[in-house]
Amino acid sequence: MHLKIDEESSVSNIFLSSEVPRTPENMKNIDAMSWEGRVLVVDSYDSYIFNICCLIEKALPKAKIFVIRNNQLDMETLIPQLSAFDWCVLGPGPGSPICSADIGILPAIWALPDTQLLPTLGICLGMQTMCLHFGGRLQRLIHPAHGIITAIDLIPDPLFGRKHKKKQYKSNSHCLNKDQQQRNVLDDLYSDPDDLCSDLEDIGDISNNTQEQEIPNNTKSQNELKKLTVVRYHSFSVNIDGIHELKALAWANDTDGPVLMAARHRQKPFYGMQYHPESLFSMQGKSLILNFWRIAIAFNRKHRPHRTPLSNDWYYLDQKPVPLLASDKMHNKTKMTEQVEEKHFQVLQLDISAVEIAEYLQLNKLPYNAIMESTAKPGKFSILGVPSDGHYALTYTYPDRYLVKTYSDREEKITLETINAWNWISNELYKWKADYKQTVPFCGGFIGYFSYEYCVYTANIRNKTRKANDTTEKTEPVNTDYITCNKIQNKQPDVNLLFYERSIVIDTVTKKVIVQSLIYNDPWVVETAAFLKKIAKNNVHNSIHNTTISTKLSSSKNNSHNETSNIQTSSIQDLAQNSCSNSIQDLSQNSTHITQIIFPNKKEYFEKIKAAQDYISNGESYELCLTSTARIISSKSCTPANDWGLYKRLRTLNPAPYAGYLRLNNVTLLSSSPERFLSWSRDGLCELRPIKGTIRKDSSIDLEKAKVLLKTPKLYAENLMILDLIRNDLYQIANDIHVPMPMQVEEYQTLYQLVSVVQGTVRPPYTGIDMLAHALPPGSMTGAPKKRSVELLNKLEKNKRNIYSGVFGYFSVSGEGDWSVIIRSAFRYHNENHWSIGAGGAITTLSNSEDEWDEMILKLQSVLPIFTNEPETKIT
Repeated sequence: MHLKIDEESSVSNIFLSSEVPRTPENMKNIDAMSWEGRVLVVDSYDSYIFNICCLIEKALPKAKIFVIRNNQLDMETLIPQLSAFDWCVLGPGPGSPICSADIGILPAIWALPDTQLLPTLGICLGMQTMCLHFGGRLQRLIHPAHGIITAIDLIPDPLFGRKHKKKQYKSNSHCLNKDQQQRNVLDDLYSDPDDLCSDLEDIGDISNNTQEQEIPNNTKSQNELKKLTVVRYHSFSVNIDGIHELKALAWANDTDGPVLMAARHRQKPFYGMQYHPESLFSMQGKSLILNFWRIAIAFNRKHRPHRTPLSNDWYYLDQKPVPLLASDKMHNKTKMTEQVEEKHFQVLQLDISAVEIAEYLQLNKLPYNAIMESTAKPGKFSILGVPSDGHYALTYTYPDRYLVKTYSDREEKITLETINAWNWISNELYKWKADYKQTVPFCGGFIGYFSYEYCVYTANIRNKTRKANDTTEKTEPVNTDYITCNKIQNKQPDVNLLFYERSIVIDTVTKKVIVQSLIYNDPWVVETAAFLKKIAKNNVHNSIHNTTISTKLSSSKNNSHNETSNIQTSSIQDLAQNSCSNSIQDLSQNSTHITQIIFPNKKEYFEKIKAAQDYISNGESYELCLTSTARIISSKSCTPANDWGLYKRLRTLNPAPYAGYLRLNNVTLLSSSPERFLSWSRDGLCELRPIKGTIRKDSSIDLEKAKVLLKTPKLYAENLMILDLIRNDLYQIANDIHVPMPMQVEEYQTLYQLVSVVQGTVRPPYTGIDMLAHALPPGSMTGAPKKRSVELLNKLEKNKRNIYSGVFGYFSVSGEGDWSVIIRSAFRYHNENHWSIGAGGAITTLSNSEDEWDEMILKLQSVLPIFTNEPETKIT
C-alpha cells in the first residue's frame, strides 16, 4: 500500500479490533453516547478542523475520529479504505474550490460510484466542492464574511430536525415544481416507523415576524420559517439554481442578496453547509452533528451493511503530536530532586517592587538580567532571577543543530538531533521534577524568549515528511527562504533563555515576597531574606553594603533615567503623519542620544493593507495580522545602566500585567505586554488571553463608552477568528476547552482592548511545554488559517519580525509556565545602533486603511515616549 505521509503519528486513534458489521439488528437501537463507529475527517489545511473533531466528540463521545490532510493520500489508496468508515467530513480551508492544489481529494469523494457511497458532510470549502461537482456555479461575494455572525433561514429537513413534507411548500419556480415531482431516496429512509431519524434534534427558532419574505425556490410565511444564528468564514458562494440533483436548505439574506448556506444531494447521502457549525458563536452545532449521524446510520443500515477492518497503515497518518518527554521518564526522579528540602525558601510580608529589589541587590548592573513584572491587573506575580554558580544562559540560532550553554567561566555546545530545542528543554526541566512546597508559580527554571521566526520554524504548521516505519523527522520551514538567508547572515539568537537556581517572587496582591533556591541548603536564602527584612524595617534609601550578600547594593535612583528624561523632540503625531513622504525623522538637534526615528512608510503600509484584503477576497485567508517596525536610532551603546533606565521609564508610562526586562547574549528586551499567550499550572490548567480590538484611551472615552465602541462586527470578527483558532490549537493536547470570558473590554494606561479568555486542561502524557510548542506562533499575531496566513505575511512584510510577536516568559521546574506575546515592547541587538518597536493590526475585509494606520501608530505610541519624553501625546 503506497502512502504519502507527512504528519506525526500516535497509536491512540487506531482501532483494529471489535469489528462489528452494520446489520439491521446491530444498528437498530444505536445510542449516540455508546456508538463506536469511525469518522473520517479530511482537513484542507484549515485552523478550525479540530474544533469540528471536538464537536463530533461532544455529540458522539466514543466515536473513532481519523484526520487526514486533503493531499496526504491519493484516491487509489484511499477509496479501498473508505468502507472501513461510517461517514466522512470534508472540512473548510483557505483558497478556492476550483484550485486543485487547495482542494486535493475532496472532489473525488463526491464522485464515488453508487456502490461505494460514503455519507459525507461538507463544511465551507467542502460544501463548495460538492456544489461545483454537481454543476453549481462559483460566485465571489461582494462583501466576504469572515468571523461574521449571521441569522440564516432554514427550511424543513432532517439535517435541521424536521422531516421534509411537500405540503408545507408552495411552488414559485419551475425548479421547485420539478423537485416536487422527484422521488427522494433520502425521504424513503425516514419513512420507516422504527427509523433511527425519529429522534432528530430540533434546530433553529421560529421567527415571530409575520411579514412575508421570499426565499429562493420556496415561498413560506415568515412565522413558519426557522432562524439559526451561525458564524461564516467565506469569500465565495455557490449558486445551484437549476441544478436538479441538489436541494437548497438554508440562506443568509445580506448585502450580497440570498447566499446559499446549506444544501444536500437529492439521491445520495451528501450534505453541505457554507457556515461553520464548530465556531464558538454558531448555535446548535452538536445537534446538527447528531442529526447527520442519524442520517448516515440510516443510510448505512440499508445500503452499507458491512464495515471492513481498518488497515494498519492508518497508524502513520494520525496527526497527534508526539509528547516531548519520553514515556519512560514520566515516573522517575533524579538524585537532584531528592536533595530539595523545605528550607530552601522563606516567605516575607513586604510592600516592595521588583525594581526596588533589583536595585538593592544591584541586579540591574549585571550584563545578564531577567525580570518579569506585573504592574497592572490581571497580572499578579513579579519574578526576579538571581545569579549563582549553576546559573547559565541557553541560546539557539536557527538553523544550527546545537544549543550553546554559557556559564560565567565556560561555554558548552549541545548537539541536537533536529533543528528543534523543545525536547532538550523539556528533558532538562524534568531533571528537577519534585513536589515543591511553594505556592508561587515560579520556583526556579528558565526565563527568556522565543523569536517569532523560531515559532514559525518549529510550529505544527510546518511541512513535514515521514515514511512508514521511519521515526526520523524532516522539518522544512513554511516559505521562509528570505528569513533563513537573513538569519544566517545576522546570527541573532532565536531562543534566548537564562536558567536560575535562585529567584525572588513577589505576590503583588498579598505583598508576600518569596526568597528561594534550588541549591541544597543554600545560605543565600536566609541571608537575602534577612537583608530584605532589614531594608523594610529601616526604610533604607541610600547606598548600602552588606557583606553577607555576594553582590553589592545600590540606591534605587538611577542616573540613566534622568538622562532619557531630558529628551526634547517633535510630537509623535507629527512624525508619524509626515512618514507618508519621508519615513526618516531627524532628531539630532533635539536629543541627547536619539538621532532619528524611522517610522513605517504610510504609502507602503496602505499598499500592504490592500494586498492583504485582496488575499482575503480571494479566499486565501480569513484575517491577516499585518505588522511593521519603527526604529529608534541611538548614539548611545547598550549598557546595563542605559537599558535599565529605559525599562523603568516604560513600566511607569505604560504599566502592564506581563511586563519584563531581559538583558542577555547581546540582546535587550523591554516589555510592557498586555497579552498573555499561554500559562499553565502544576495541575495542567492552562489559560490564553488573546487580544484583538483596540481603541485609544482619552478624556472623552471612559470604560462604558469603550464597550460600545468596541462592539462592532469588525472587532468582534477579529477576536472571534482568533478564539476559534486557539480552541483548535488546544484540542489535540487539552481537555475541557472552554471560553469563560469572551470579548470583554479591559482598560490599560493608553488604550482599551477587547480581550477573551480561553481555558483547558493539559491531557497527559503531554505537558505545558508540549502545548506551548504546539500552539506557537501566537494566532493573534498571524491570523487564520495560521499556515496560509504565515506564508502570506512573509510575502507582505518582507522583513523578519525577530523578537517582536514572539513570546517572553518562564518555565518553572515545578511544572508551571507563563508566556506573554511580545508586543508593546522595544528590543535592541547590542551590535546594532537602533531600538526596534513592532506594531500592527488585524486586516479583514472590513478594515479601513486610515483606521488601521492609526491603530498601528497608537500601539507604537505606548512605547515610543520612553525615547521622546511625551507620555501625553495624542495621535489623530
